[in-house]
Amino acid sequence: MSSTLETPHSSSTRSSILKADWEPSDALHEAGFVRVPVPVPTAAERAELWRRALATPAGTSLEPEVDVDALANKFRFTGGQIRDAAATARGLARSRNPHREDGSRITLDDLSARCAQIDPQ
Repeated sequence: MSSTLETPHSSSTRSSILKADWEPSDALHEAGFVRVPVPVPTAAERAELWRRALATPAGTSLEPEVDVDALANKFRFTGGQIRDAAATARGLARSRNPHREDGSRITLDDLSARCAQIDPQ
């Protein structure tokens, strides 16, 4: 499924929406189908989503170099994409050192690796 992002003319406008290009086919085409526009979170909302997604459970911690405001400004992700990137980064951190009792640290490289897969710029 590919997505396109309509960007507003000003950052204060919340009219940008993420649209899926997917259309139902075969039997699904005959069923009722409703499009629901989903607003893309603002930079401040994305920063909060990153903070919540990176609020690490036992077993991982966040490197001080990770700037969630910079992540929020660089990647215009939805909440689901942010949760996915954070979960993947957490897995990468754990796999680097799975036997550490105090856990592994999530680095900017861990996050950048997954973010680049989601949004190859």
